[in-house]
Amino acid sequence: MPPNTGPSSESEQLRRRVGSDVLYAWQYIRYHLTHGNSSNVNLDTVLEDLDHYFRVTSHDLADLGKVDGLQEWRRKEAAALSDLVQHRLHVLQNPSDCASAKKIYCDFRTGGRGIGSQLHHLSYCFLASYGTQRTLILDTKNYNGNPNGLETLFRPLSETCTSYNRSEMVIWPGKNDSLLVAFPAWDNPQPRPGYIPRSIPKDISERLMRLHGDPFAWWLGQFFKYTMRKNEAFEEYVANLTQEIGYKSPIV
Repeated sequence: MPPNTGPSSESEQLRRRVGSDVLYAWQYIRYHLTHGNSSNVNLDTVLEDLDHYFRVTSHDLADLGKVDGLQEWRRKEAAALSDLVQHRLHVLQNPSDCASAKKIYCDFRTGGRGIGSQLHHLSYCFLASYGTQRTLILDTKNYNGNPNGLETLFRPLSETCTSYNRSEMVIWPGKNDSLLVAFPAWDNPQPRPGYIPRSIPKDISERLMRLHGDPFAWWLGQFFKYTMRKNEAFEEYVANLTQEIGYKSPIV
Protein backbone atom coordinates (compact mmCIF):
# COMPACT_ATOMS: atom_id res chain seq x y z
CA MET A 1 0.00 0.00 0.00
CA PRO A 2 1.47 3.42 -0.92
CA PRO A 3 2.31 5.57 2.14
CA ASN A 4 -0.39 7.89 3.54
CA THR A 5 -3.13 6.68 1.19
CA GLY A 6 -4.95 4.68 3.84
CA PRO A 7 -6.63 1.29 3.44
CA SER A 8 -9.08 0.38 0.74
CA SER A 9 -12.73 -0.04 1.60
CA GLU A 10 -12.30 -3.78 1.02
CA SER A 11 -9.53 -4.07 3.61
CA GLU A 12 -11.53 -2.16 6.21
CA GLN A 13 -14.54 -4.39 5.60
CA LEU A 14 -12.30 -7.42 5.95
CA ARG A 15 -10.98 -6.17 9.30
CA ARG A 16 -14.51 -5.68 10.62
CA ARG A 17 -15.62 -9.06 9.29
CA VAL A 18 -12.87 -10.79 11.25
CA GLY A 19 -14.12 -9.12 14.41
CA SER A 20 -17.69 -10.17 13.67
CA ASP A 21 -16.66 -13.77 12.92
CA VAL A 22 -14.84 -14.06 16.25
CA LEU A 23 -17.87 -12.70 18.09
CA TYR A 24 -20.29 -15.03 16.33
CA ALA A 25 -18.06 -18.03 17.02
CA TRP A 26 -17.92 -17.14 20.72
CA GLN A 27 -21.69 -16.75 20.88
CA TYR A 28 -22.12 -20.13 19.19
CA ILE A 29 -19.73 -21.83 21.64
CA ARG A 30 -21.31 -20.14 24.64
CA TYR A 31 -24.80 -21.17 23.60
CA HIS A 32 -23.96 -24.86 23.24
CA LEU A 33 -21.85 -24.96 26.41
CA THR A 34 -24.70 -23.31 28.34
CA HIS A 35 -27.54 -25.40 26.97
CA GLY A 36 -25.70 -28.70 26.67
CA ASN A 37 -27.84 -31.60 25.58
CA SER A 38 -31.01 -29.48 25.58
CA SER A 39 -29.94 -27.93 22.26
CA ASN A 40 -30.40 -31.36 20.57
CA VAL A 41 -27.35 -30.82 18.39
CA ASN A 42 -24.78 -33.55 17.90
CA LEU A 43 -21.31 -32.71 19.25
CA ASP A 44 -19.71 -33.64 15.93
CA THR A 45 -21.98 -31.10 14.20
CA VAL A 46 -20.94 -28.39 16.65
CA LEU A 47 -17.25 -29.19 16.09
CA GLU A 48 -17.75 -29.17 12.32
CA ASP A 49 -19.45 -25.77 12.48
CA LEU A 50 -16.65 -24.38 14.68
CA ASP A 51 -14.06 -25.73 12.29
CA HIS A 52 -15.79 -23.81 9.51
CA TYR A 53 -15.90 -20.61 11.61
CA PHE A 54 -12.20 -20.70 12.40
CA ARG A 55 -11.12 -21.78 8.92
CA VAL A 56 -12.83 -18.70 7.44
CA THR A 57 -11.45 -16.42 10.15
CA SER A 58 -7.92 -17.78 9.70
CA HIS A 59 -8.13 -17.12 5.98
CA ASP A 60 -9.32 -13.54 6.56
CA LEU A 61 -6.59 -12.93 9.15
CA ALA A 62 -3.96 -14.16 6.71
CA ASP A 63 -5.20 -11.68 4.11
CA LEU A 64 -5.37 -8.90 6.66
CA GLY A 65 -1.82 -9.57 7.78
CA LYS A 66 -0.59 -8.57 4.33
CA VAL A 67 -1.67 -4.96 4.96
CA ASP A 68 0.78 -2.70 6.80
CA GLY A 69 0.59 0.76 8.39
CA LEU A 70 -3.18 0.95 8.83
CA GLN A 71 -3.21 1.88 12.48
CA GLU A 72 -1.21 5.07 11.94
CA TRP A 73 -3.40 5.98 8.97
CA ARG A 74 -6.54 5.54 11.10
CA ARG A 75 -5.13 7.74 13.83
CA LYS A 76 -4.22 10.53 11.43
CA GLU A 77 -7.46 10.29 9.45
CA ALA A 78 -9.60 10.34 12.60
CA ALA A 79 -7.75 13.43 13.83
CA ALA A 80 -8.03 15.16 10.45
CA LEU A 81 -11.76 14.46 10.14
CA SER A 82 -12.41 15.57 13.70
CA ASP A 83 -10.48 18.81 13.14
CA LEU A 84 -12.53 19.46 9.99
CA VAL A 85 -15.88 18.93 11.75
CA GLN A 86 -14.87 20.92 14.83
CA HIS A 87 -13.83 23.81 12.59
CA ARG A 88 -17.17 23.70 10.78
CA LEU A 89 -19.04 23.77 14.08
CA HIS A 90 -16.94 26.69 15.30
CA VAL A 91 -17.71 28.68 12.14
CA LEU A 92 -21.41 27.83 12.32
CA GLN A 93 -21.58 28.80 15.99
CA ASN A 94 -19.75 32.11 15.60
CA PRO A 95 -21.43 34.21 12.89
CA SER A 96 -20.02 37.68 12.31
CA ASP A 97 -23.45 39.28 12.75
CA CYS A 98 -25.63 37.50 15.29
CA ALA A 99 -28.67 39.73 14.70
CA SER A 100 -28.99 38.74 11.03
CA ALA A 101 -27.78 35.13 11.42
CA LYS A 102 -30.33 32.36 11.11
CA LYS A 103 -30.63 30.55 14.43
CA ILE A 104 -32.27 27.53 16.02
CA TYR A 105 -33.32 27.60 19.66
CA CYS A 106 -32.96 24.63 22.00
CA ASP A 107 -34.34 24.75 25.55
CA PHE A 108 -32.22 22.47 27.72
CA ARG A 109 -34.35 22.84 30.82
CA THR A 110 -37.71 21.34 29.88
CA GLY A 111 -39.01 17.87 30.52
CA GLY A 112 -37.51 17.17 33.95
CA ARG A 113 -34.85 14.89 32.42
CA GLY A 114 -31.41 14.04 33.80
CA ILE A 115 -28.15 15.27 32.29
CA GLY A 116 -27.71 12.20 30.05
CA SER A 117 -31.17 12.52 28.57
CA GLN A 118 -30.76 16.26 28.15
CA LEU A 119 -27.44 15.83 26.32
CA HIS A 120 -29.16 13.31 24.05
CA HIS A 121 -31.79 15.94 23.31
CA LEU A 122 -29.04 18.50 22.72
CA SER A 123 -27.46 16.19 20.13
CA TYR A 124 -30.74 16.28 18.15
CA CYS A 125 -30.79 20.07 18.41
CA PHE A 126 -27.22 20.19 17.12
CA LEU A 127 -28.00 17.83 14.25
CA ALA A 128 -30.85 20.14 13.26
CA SER A 129 -28.54 23.13 13.61
CA TYR A 130 -25.95 21.59 11.28
CA GLY A 131 -28.57 20.25 8.89
CA THR A 132 -30.22 23.65 8.48
CA GLN A 133 -26.96 25.63 8.82
CA ARG A 134 -28.37 27.66 11.69
CA THR A 135 -26.47 28.83 14.75
CA LEU A 136 -27.60 26.86 17.79
CA ILE A 137 -28.85 28.99 20.66
CA LEU A 138 -28.82 26.85 23.80
CA ASP A 139 -30.52 27.98 26.97
CA THR A 140 -29.27 26.05 30.03
CA LYS A 141 -29.51 28.79 32.66
CA ASN A 142 -30.92 27.56 35.99
CA TYR A 143 -30.77 23.96 34.82
CA ASN A 144 -31.20 21.91 38.01
CA GLY A 145 -31.05 25.15 39.98
CA ASN A 146 -27.63 26.18 38.65
CA PRO A 147 -27.68 29.84 37.50
CA ASN A 148 -25.00 29.27 34.83
CA GLY A 149 -26.26 25.91 33.64
CA LEU A 150 -23.77 23.95 31.52
CA GLU A 151 -21.39 26.89 31.41
CA THR A 152 -20.48 26.09 35.02
CA LEU A 153 -18.33 23.31 33.53
CA PHE A 154 -18.15 23.81 29.78
CA ARG A 155 -17.33 26.61 27.38
CA PRO A 156 -20.22 28.48 25.72
CA LEU A 157 -21.33 27.08 22.38
CA SER A 158 -20.68 30.49 20.83
CA GLU A 159 -18.40 33.44 21.45
CA THR A 160 -20.37 35.83 19.25
CA CYS A 161 -24.02 34.73 19.28
CA THR A 162 -25.75 33.79 22.52
CA SER A 163 -28.73 36.16 22.62
CA TYR A 164 -32.01 36.01 20.73
CA ASN A 165 -35.18 37.96 20.18
CA ARG A 166 -38.11 35.84 21.39
CA SER A 167 -40.54 37.82 19.23
CA GLU A 168 -38.76 36.39 16.14
CA MET A 169 -39.23 32.77 17.27
CA VAL A 170 -41.39 30.47 15.16
CA ILE A 171 -42.23 26.82 15.75
CA TRP A 172 -40.41 24.00 13.97
CA PRO A 173 -39.68 23.72 11.09
CA GLY A 174 -40.22 27.40 10.25
CA LYS A 175 -39.33 28.70 6.80
CA ASN A 176 -36.05 29.24 5.00
CA ASP A 177 -36.07 32.96 5.86
CA SER A 178 -37.13 32.49 9.51
CA LEU A 179 -34.55 34.12 11.77
CA LEU A 180 -35.24 31.97 14.83
CA VAL A 181 -36.76 28.47 14.82
CA ALA A 182 -37.64 26.66 18.05
CA PHE A 183 -36.64 22.99 18.00
CA PRO A 184 -39.30 20.72 19.59
CA ALA A 185 -38.78 19.83 23.25
CA TRP A 186 -38.75 16.11 22.43
CA ASP A 187 -36.70 14.18 19.92
CA ASN A 188 -39.28 13.38 17.27
CA PRO A 189 -39.64 16.56 15.21
CA GLN A 190 -42.47 16.60 12.67
CA PRO A 191 -41.89 16.81 9.82
CA ARG A 192 -38.83 14.65 10.43
CA PRO A 193 -35.81 15.83 8.42
CA GLY A 194 -33.46 13.43 6.64
CA TYR A 195 -30.42 14.42 8.70
CA ILE A 196 -31.90 13.19 11.99
CA PRO A 197 -30.40 9.77 13.01
CA ARG A 198 -28.95 7.79 11.48
CA SER A 199 -27.48 9.90 8.69
CA ILE A 200 -24.05 11.44 8.10
CA PRO A 201 -22.94 14.35 5.87
CA LYS A 202 -22.57 13.28 2.26
CA ASP A 203 -19.39 15.25 1.65
CA ILE A 204 -17.41 13.29 4.26
CA SER A 205 -19.38 10.04 4.06
CA GLU A 206 -16.85 8.11 1.96
CA ARG A 207 -13.93 9.03 4.22
CA LEU A 208 -15.95 8.34 7.34
CA MET A 209 -17.31 4.95 6.23
CA ARG A 210 -13.79 3.98 5.24
CA LEU A 211 -12.48 4.98 8.66
CA HIS A 212 -15.15 3.81 11.06
CA GLY A 213 -17.40 0.77 11.52
CA ASP A 214 -20.21 2.90 12.95
CA PRO A 215 -20.00 6.23 11.10
CA PHE A 216 -23.04 7.77 12.77
CA ALA A 217 -21.70 7.07 16.27
CA TRP A 218 -18.51 8.92 15.34
CA TRP A 219 -20.48 11.77 13.76
CA LEU A 220 -22.71 12.19 16.81
CA GLY A 221 -19.66 12.10 19.04
CA GLN A 222 -18.31 15.22 17.34
CA PHE A 223 -21.25 17.25 18.67
CA PHE A 224 -20.61 15.98 22.19
CA LYS A 225 -16.93 16.81 21.76
CA TYR A 226 -17.78 20.39 20.84
CA THR A 227 -20.42 20.76 23.55
CA MET A 228 -18.28 19.33 26.34
CA ARG A 229 -15.16 21.48 25.89
CA LYS A 230 -14.14 22.13 29.49
CA ASN A 231 -13.87 25.75 30.62
CA GLU A 232 -10.71 27.00 32.31
CA ALA A 233 -11.92 26.42 35.87
CA PHE A 234 -13.08 22.88 35.11
CA GLU A 235 -9.82 22.13 33.24
CA GLU A 236 -7.87 23.18 36.33
CA TYR A 237 -10.09 21.10 38.61
CA VAL A 238 -9.65 17.99 36.45
CA ALA A 239 -5.89 18.52 36.19
CA ASN A 240 -5.57 18.82 39.97
CA LEU A 241 -7.80 15.79 40.57
CA THR A 242 -5.84 13.78 38.00
CA GLN A 243 -2.62 14.47 39.89
CA GLU A 244 -4.23 13.83 43.27
CA ILE A 245 -5.60 10.37 42.45
CA GLY A 246 -2.65 9.30 40.27
CA TYR A 247 -4.78 8.95 37.15
CA LYS A 248 -3.39 6.69 34.46
CA SER A 249 -4.97 5.64 31.18
CA PRO A 250 -6.83 3.45 30.39
CA ILE A 251 -9.43 3.78 33.13
CA VAL A 252 -13.13 2.96 33.46
